[in-house]
Amino acid sequence: MAVKAIFLDRDDTIIEDSGYISSPEKVKLLPTSAAALIELRKMGYKLIVVSNQSGVARGIFNEQALAAVHERLKLLLAEQNAYLDRIYYCPFHPEGVIEKFRKDSDWRKPKPGMLIAASKELKIDLKNSWMIGNDYRDIGAGKSAGCKTILVKSYVKPVTKLPTDPSPDFEAINLREAVNIIKRVNSIKPAFVPKIVKNEKPAEKTYDSKAKIEEKDAAVEKTIIEEKPAAEEKPKVEEKIIEEIVIEEKPVAAEQPAITQTIAETKPVEVQSTPIEKKEVEQIIETPESEPEVEQKNPVVENPPIEKAENKEEKKTQIIETSSRVESLLEEIKHLIKSRNRSEQFTEFSSLKLMAGVLQAAVFFCLIVAIWYKLSPTGTDSNIFTAIGFAIVLQLMVLTLLITHKDR
Repeated sequence: MAVKAIFLDRDDTIIEDSGYISSPEKVKLLPTSAAALIELRKMGYKLIVVSNQSGVARGIFNEQALAAVHERLKLLLAEQNAYLDRIYYCPFHPEGVIEKFRKDSDWRKPKPGMLIAASKELKIDLKNSWMIGNDYRDIGAGKSAGCKTILVKSYVKPVTKLPTDPSPDFEAINLREAVNIIKRVNSIKPAFVPKIVKNEKPAEKTYDSKAKIEEKDAAVEKTIIEEKPAAEEKPKVEEKIIEEIVIEEKPVAAEQPAITQTIAETKPVEVQSTPIEKKEVEQIIETPESEPEVEQKNPVVENPPIEKAENKEEKKTQIIETSSRVESLLEEIKHLIKSRNRSEQFTEFSSLKLMAGVLQAAVFFCLIVAIWYKLSPTGTDSNIFTAIGFAIVLQLMVLTLLITHKDR
């Protein structure tokens, strides 16, 4: 049996994004993450993390360090009674420095490889699943897999949409609002279509009445042939037959003498009118068959009090969503204020930056030597100019290395 799931990005969706997270100490949950995951699990969803981790390919950290980070994430969630069913990550990148991971992969978002792999392993129904992330790469992966998508828009680090990026189905400011969106979508019921149920018992009565009427028809026809009724008395015969059809409660044996008596009182005429009477009687017989069906095909009318109750529930839901949205905005503002003084994000190690640092130290050394020659009584101007010249050349080399690193 297929199950439904919530696919989640990791950084800036569940935990704070501080750059390449290479150690467990840098893992910090976002304020709304644990409670939101608990609500999603109560709704019957499996919780699966799908994350691009190009830091492995770039050589910033290895897979063992990444596993330690994920263990720390599970531990922090477990402390608040929240749990993940599976964590998928893509360690590949086309520009990686580790040859083993230097390639493109179907697992790298916006490609849906991780979602499809999870659907096969866990038998997940992707059409009834959701993808939640803070980047349009997450939206692209969800759309490609056939999931509904929610973009978590961060005011701290907003993302830019490219012309080729797909639009999300919904937008939220954090994971809690995303949960409210999913609840609202799931609460929308399909339009009610009244079903017409045919009752078999009235149909049996109809067939019984038809059989009885056919017997009456044969008896009436036989009596007409024997007695030769007049054409003027046809309406009376038809009225009697109609009364027998409509009033099903009366026994046939009690009404048959009245018909015979009415026919017997007529004057004899030619028998040519008998076939016409038979056709008219057949038309009259056919009409009762549809009457019980018409009674059964009455449309089912919805109960107005149910609609009023649903409207009240929708209003309550809107009020709850509005209050939760205000709380989420306040938490986002709080998070923004705390993050304002955040130190510069972690950057990858570079040999160019290391060399620039060494040369910068040499620049300071040359300047100190120039000052020492200036203050020394034995120092000459040529020595001072030489030291300053070295400092200038080295400083230019430092700037060149930093610019080269930035361009990379």
